Amino acid sequence: MRPLLWVIVLAFLLRLWGVFGQGLPHCYFPDEANNVERALALGAKKSLDWEWPNKPALGYYFLLIEYGALYGGGRVVGAWSSAEDFGASYYANRAPFLITGRIFTTLFGVLTLLLVHRLGRIIAGETVGVLAALALALTLGHVESSQQVKMDVPCAFWNAWCALLLVQVMRKGRWRDYIFCGGFAGLGMATKYYPVAMLFPLFCAHLMREPDARARSPRSFLSLRYPAGVFALVFGFFIGSPYSTINGFWQDYAWPQFVWVLRRIGIHLCQGFEQPVEGVQTTVIDGANEGSSLVTPDHTLLDTFWRLLESFVGSEGAGWPLALLAVGGVVTILRSPCRTGLLLLIVTFTLALSMGVANKQVTQHRHLNAVYSFTAILSVLGVHGFVRLLKHWSFLNTDAQRRQLAVGSFFLLLLVPLVRIIQHDIAFTAEEPRNRALHWLEARADPGTVIINDHGRIPFMPNAERCRWAQGRLEVLLRRTKRDIDRVRAEEPPDELDRLIRYLNNQIGRMRTAQTEWRFRAEGSGRYDGKSFDVIDFNHAWMTEELRKRETAASAYNQFWPRSPWGDRFNVILRRIRRSGETSGPVSELSRRVVDEMRRYLLDRYVGVAASRAIRAKRQRGEVFASLEELEEAAQAILVKLLEDLGSGGLNEMPSIVELWARRSPVSVGYLTPYDDARGRRQHRGAQYFVSAKASYDNYEKLWKRQNFPDWAGLYDDLKANYHCWEFNGDDPDPERVIRVWDLTKRVPGKGKCTPVE
Repeated sequence: MRPLLWVIVLAFLLRLWGVFGQGLPHCYFPDEANNVERALALGAKKSLDWEWPNKPALGYYFLLIEYGALYGGGRVVGAWSSAEDFGASYYANRAPFLITGRIFTTLFGVLTLLLVHRLGRIIAGETVGVLAALALALTLGHVESSQQVKMDVPCAFWNAWCALLLVQVMRKGRWRDYIFCGGFAGLGMATKYYPVAMLFPLFCAHLMREPDARARSPRSFLSLRYPAGVFALVFGFFIGSPYSTINGFWQDYAWPQFVWVLRRIGIHLCQGFEQPVEGVQTTVIDGANEGSSLVTPDHTLLDTFWRLLESFVGSEGAGWPLALLAVGGVVTILRSPCRTGLLLLIVTFTLALSMGVANKQVTQHRHLNAVYSFTAILSVLGVHGFVRLLKHWSFLNTDAQRRQLAVGSFFLLLLVPLVRIIQHDIAFTAEEPRNRALHWLEARADPGTVIINDHGRIPFMPNAERCRWAQGRLEVLLRRTKRDIDRVRAEEPPDELDRLIRYLNNQIGRMRTAQTEWRFRAEGSGRYDGKSFDVIDFNHAWMTEELRKRETAASAYNQFWPRSPWGDRFNVILRRIRRSGETSGPVSELSRRVVDEMRRYLLDRYVGVAASRAIRAKRQRGEVFASLEELEEAAQAILVKLLEDLGSGGLNEMPSIVELWARRSPVSVGYLTPYDDARGRRQHRGAQYFVSAKASYDNYEKLWKRQNFPDWAGLYDDLKANYHCWEFNGDDPDPERVIRVWDLTKRVPGKGKCTPVE
């Protein structure tokens, strides 16, 4: 027990070290900030209704409990006087909330080591269990993920517990083994969806039962024990994330995703759903109209696995020493197969397959947390295989000598990831390079300066004026969405009615939550130690490109995101038309149907007005649009004119970089001009700075990006060619940390330059 205790202490210290860095009190990881805010939102609205089926809720419920304890402790010591004070304090100083959430993840990471030890001990003895726990303790991918408020490590904890019970299913086959195994897989699925894949290893464990287990239930296929495990998984998922099913998760999200996953691995269910429409451009990206976020035509499942393998072998994942030993462990099991070893391989490769399918193009080392626990055991089994090879070395006469050499080599190899983890923790606790850009702008810019913050790269504090505008905007959108429900009831076909009303009600709940968040932001802005600005976040990148999820554009709330008002809508509309079977007839009739569908899907009122005017003007001349492209061109011209008329001077008074974006996406003009004067007229205000990271502006140098997203490529081309900028951390290998700040107040055609800031 003592060696295991030292391993646990080492793992805890290595993980805790980096918890208190990473740029505190600011947060530079959007997923972290989102997770904290989602948990706090549950408390703010006093409801466990998740309203966001993309992810299950159990991990956020745990965070809610932690933040409830933080709030209670703070009330006792006088840190905050009320729930409102607590919510506002998050935006004024995020550090206590981030540290609390990170420690929550760290504890799950350390507890996973105990499960890995137990599983390794069952498979091959106490020594293997301790060394497997040590291998996981020194897996950098697991260390880093345990230092952030994300759900990968808690999910890995439930996975490891489920795997431990799989061995019990195989060895003993009791009812409780099946039920608890399925139940823990369900809790894992309620944390992150990967563990649904554990149904296959559970079935394999059922078929591979040992004689004692078979004696309890001799019939393999007719036994009710496996169905009981499946039911326990469903029940565990429901207990951990009940609103995922209550709010129509399966109908609106899970089934389309399930069909897409089957297609991705080559099982073409419902193959006739998506048929091309002659004469109509259905999508700018191959595969996007099938519910995929696949953004490169030549991307395959093999590409995804290759990237996962690169992440696993790389120093940010398990590292090459442990990866090499894990391969040795696979070979060892295959050379001398046993039930537990084969089950370990089945679990590992099943989870790897599920991650490869689910993560599509975006693969990160944190996605591999589901398998790190099992590859740690495989790496130690690889040492066992090395011991067997040493039998052929004549100068090693005894088994003890061979084991000592193998274990000694194992410890030497572990020095490689240990050094890398120490370097990582030192970097995490050092000054965050992006803080330099934040402090530089706070020192240079006046309060209230308009700053375009590309994808929220720098955590600026929005000023109270911007927060109040957002609250008012949300109130308008709430009223509009409520009216939309009445319109949907009157116009939509019965088969679509329930889904659309459910969707709109969900958006109403999310907008109310957002109103509360902006109210807290406004209060936090007044307490913030630094300067607050009129911050405009450009949230594009994968959110715009992942066309499968653009159906959420039907909500006016999402018009906070500047983007093309056309391309992402066409895919949803055309998919609906195809499913109705009304794809025959002339293109002009199809265009009319598309316009009608646009209006039903509740696009911004200016987009609807422009489309209506364009189609009406065409009809008055006795003509019809020959294509959707022609309709788009005519409607965009009307949109630009409409938006120019909103304020004094219109687009002509805005910097040309904003003009460029306005021409590409006219809806964004309404976002860039949020202020009303005393008479209620819209006033345009030009942005003074544009802040972006290398991960954005160099990303659009890629040929396929330029072809599929010419608007964003044109935006960055214009910035680089015609505006001065300052660059921070230019030599940093992480493109997220290389920050550029462009001065939009003066255009210098063809003379744009970049000045490094030391």
